[in-house]
Amino acid sequence: MMNRKLLSVIGVIILIIAVYLVFVYARLNPGTNSSAGIGISGEFYMKPAQYTLPPGGMIAVLLTVMNDYEGERDLYYNFNIKAVQTDTGKPLEEISKWVLFEKDTILLAPNETLFKDSVVSVPSDAPEGEYVFNAYACYGETSEGLGECGRNSQNLWSSPLRLTIRVTG
Repeated sequence: MMNRKLLSVIGVIILIIAVYLVFVYARLNPGTNSSAGIGISGEFYMKPAQYTLPPGGMIAVLLTVMNDYEGERDLYYNFNIKAVQTDTGKPLEEISKWVLFEKDTILLAPNETLFKDSVVSVPSDAPEGEYVFNAYACYGETSEGLGECGRNSQNLWSSPLRLTIRVTG
């Protein structure tokens, strides 16, 4: 019985270290559009773009946007990630809650880059299948109205980036 608890604690510690290492790797290797699963659209990036996880697994996702607006002025930015499709029949609103990150609005100077870490945490009771999320970046001259950045936002920075999570196991 004690060995099981110890193994569980060790497993959690290893998972925390793995998530940290993914964040560090993603920051050091922003990448380009390649077969490695890196989403890229203008100056809005997401890494990874595809991942396979077991139920109860998690993955760190790095979103990056650069303020390269032609008018060269300070702009506010915000990100959002929402579930848009699944083959499991689970409600999309419930799946969107798997994504954990601070939804704060950040002011960027011209040519400044924002890195935003988020975590997709698959519940242990999640059915096997494919889960598709869209990542959005919104911008504005003020922070007003950027809190619910999404498909219908007027100031989308670029096209949404697609994140596909396959749950197996």
